[in-house]
Amino acid sequence: MGKCVDAAPVVQDGRIYVGSHAGLFACISLENGIFEWVQSKAFEGDRIEAAATVIPGAILIGTLRGILYCLDRENGDVIWRFDTGGAIKSSPTFVACQNSIILASHGRRLYLIAIPEPGCQPSVRWNASLDSSGIVAKVVCSSIAKLAFTCTLKGSIFASHLSSGQFSKVEKE
Repeated sequence: MGKCVDAAPVVQDGRIYVGSHAGLFACISLENGIFEWVQSKAFEGDRIEAAATVIPGAILIGTLRGILYCLDRENGDVIWRFDTGGAIKSSPTFVACQNSIILASHGRRLYLIAIPEPGCQPSVRWNASLDSSGIVAKVVCSSIAKLAFTCTLKGSIFASHLSSGQFSKVEKE
């Protein structure tokens, strides 16, 4: 993979997906260990530090330059990209009930991004700066409560409403 691999591999549908600091992202057959495809051109050497996220028909990869890439799972071609303006050090979270992605950035923002129709670009449903610190931990969601929970580098935990992005700090009593 050219350089070190910090990102945990993701296993889905008989394939392993993994990225490296060399800006390589690979799809490997779980059955025989053969590389099915490798994407390197899109990343231009940009580091991948977080595990990818599999969504229907595609895979999402964040980079240290702050670009979220959506690749075709069959061939690794870039479907679309989204610039967060800050390093992406955590895996995107798929929010199936809204056909969206929650994405945190070291650039101090949390985004809810609508997954676009084929041929279109993603759109931001909302974004928020929670406590003016970076976010490197994966955001987790509750589809029942319709909340996203985010931890920041300042040690805060926030609950954000998926529909509006309104957030509140989670405090212990």
